[in-house]
Amino acid sequence: MAIRVERDGMNAKRRTFLAAGAALAALPVTGRAGHYPERYVRLIVPGGAGGATDAVARIPQPEAQRALGEPLVLENRTGAAGAIGTVEAVRSAPDGYTLLVASLGTHVLRPLMIKERYDTLRDLSPITRLVDVPAVILAAPDLPVVTLDDVIALAKAAPVPLAYGTPGVGSTAHLTAELLSIRTGIALLHVPYSTSAAAYKDVIAGRLALVFSVATGVQGHVEAGQMKAIAVTSRKRLASLPNVPTVEESGIADFDVTSWYGIMAPAGTPIDVRIVVQQAFVAALRNDEVAGNLAGIGAQIVGNTPEQFAADLRDDFRRWSAVISAAKLDTPRN
Repeated sequence: MAIRVERDGMNAKRRTFLAAGAALAALPVTGRAGHYPERYVRLIVPGGAGGATDAVARIPQPEAQRALGEPLVLENRTGAAGAIGTVEAVRSAPDGYTLLVASLGTHVLRPLMIKERYDTLRDLSPITRLVDVPAVILAAPDLPVVTLDDVIALAKAAPVPLAYGTPGVGSTAHLTAELLSIRTGIALLHVPYSTSAAAYKDVIAGRLALVFSVATGVQGHVEAGQMKAIAVTSRKRLASLPNVPTVEESGIADFDVTSWYGIMAPAGTPIDVRIVVQQAFVAALRNDEVAGNLAGIGAQIVGNTPEQFAADLRDDFRRWSAVISAAKLDTPRN
């Protein structure tokens, strides 16, 4: 069964970033929601320091804090693949003083595959989709492959499925690999790790053939020759890995997969408060230094509105539900 992950419609939405940002920037931050904020705002990162979710939150945080005019305090809440931090945010008062860094993997893909203690569409209010980060297909340094065609040929000739690592079941990397398997007909064996860094160790040592990982954190390993970057999953090449072709350039049409990271709040948070937060983060994304640092980790800026982010979420639940069903990954898990 051929499943296409369409992104053309999303590209048009991304192009609204500058226009939406300019319109909102013309409005005074403190005038949109009374006196909000009047004290510090918590920003829960449902993962550990140094991970992709943490990185895309920390880079714009100082400028977003400046725009808000009150401290924006990042709090890492690890555990249960993001569920611990998410549940803490969901149970917080919907007053704008607790925010959550959300991601495609944690807040769309895992809930479609695993029964979580929260319902993203019911329990969270979208604020803005900050960035998109594509995945990178990485190979062990001694694996006899250079291109994606080589990987496909090796997988088809191998007597057993090629093993690939990801940062866990239901991660964007996991579903990207499953989609590639569907589109090419190759057999791959998923080996979930607790983090991408743990998978890197095994692929660098040659104990694992492949790793599918979001682009953050891979550049140094590739430049050092510890892993071979085979392809990136976005339509455009990455500024951080300019010599690595896309999956589409490698011959698989209409393949465009990115993991988004965004800001959400507990359900019921007033729209005027969410607009203040959205405006602050859009202002941060428009900062040249912030934009450059995000590009350096492979992130592509979006910065859309709460309404656009809500539409993205509904679209992603529909799209990835079809992929998960085709990959036979939709058996309920506890």
